[in-house]
Amino acid sequence: MRAILAAIFVLSIFSSSYAMNFAFNLARGRKECFTESFNPHTLVKGSFTAREPDYHHLVVTLVTEAGKPIYAEEHVGAVVKFSFTTADEGSVNICVENRGEKYMKINFELLSGLEAGDTAGVASDEDLKPIERQLVQLDRTMKAIKTTTSYIVSREEEKLTQADTISFKLYMFSVITMVVMALISFLQAKYLKNFFRSKKLI
Repeated sequence: MRAILAAIFVLSIFSSSYAMNFAFNLARGRKECFTESFNPHTLVKGSFTAREPDYHHLVVTLVTEAGKPIYAEEHVGAVVKFSFTTADEGSVNICVENRGEKYMKINFELLSGLEAGDTAGVASDEDLKPIERQLVQLDRTMKAIKTTTSYIVSREEEKLTQADTISFKLYMFSVITMVVMALISFLQAKYLKNFFRSKKLI
């Protein structure tokens, strides 16, 4: 059981940090959307880079599954970059629209968690040695693990509370069902007894 929990824990840490990069074609006037799920308090960075043609006119919007806007920009240029930190767990709808005159070949890059952290830049600014740079990265990793652990514990407590509530409701439903069935049986027996007596069968 501990091995399974450990495996789930490790997978949850790595799942909260990933890098995605792919290209796609976007016709004139068309909008393409991608939906990604993130853990709470996760740093997310992304960019849309238009490769072709020379003139680019992009509109990028980011909206949570609850309908809350995160980012919206109409950009005349080849690159649109965005970044945000999630407040809660959930999905984010990432959309890009081509308002140019021709189709575009677009490269989409998305980074989250540790992959989105700029550890190399911090080390350069502070003039750190390689071992110190590794310590900085280790510190960030430990903070990410702590955040993920707190999230897992809170979700487990929430699931346990829901399980207890459901168990209590099922118990009450069973008790009420038994009482109702017993009452129906009693009334049926009483009715049949009175019916047979009226017919002088007993």
